[in-house]
Amino acid sequence: FALYELAKNPEIQTKLQQEVDAVLQKCNGKLTYEATQDMHYMDMVIQETLRHYPPVPFLTRQAMVKRQLPLTDVVLDKGMRLMIPVWSIHMDPEYWEDPTRYDPTRFSEEAKSARHPGVYMPFGDGPR
Repeated sequence: FALYELAKNPEIQTKLQQEVDAVLQKCNGKLTYEATQDMHYMDMVIQETLRHYPPVPFLTRQAMVKRQLPLTDVVLDKGMRLMIPVWSIHMDPEYWEDPTRYDPTRFSEEAKSARHPGVYMPFGDGPR
């Protein structure tokens, strides 16, 4: 999916290629783990790709206690199964400006710190 998005967005592809070339030049053409840690734009491209194409489209959870959702009449009974639509959250304009646009800068450090952490979860949430 990343290659597809890069083909559709040549300006992003060019910027990424420039970053890869610069990092490889710094490390004498050797692609190492340490070299990849210097590829910040690459990381943003990967994260934006995962936002558009999450490998886990739904999360399932089970209510542990009976609870009424705030500001609603909806009551979750203990044991009720819940499905959380990851792709829908990733494409919600309430959280993402122009959500269908492919924009890796959404994952700059500044943008990430301004966003609620629960709106990006391509692999789900919880401890790893």
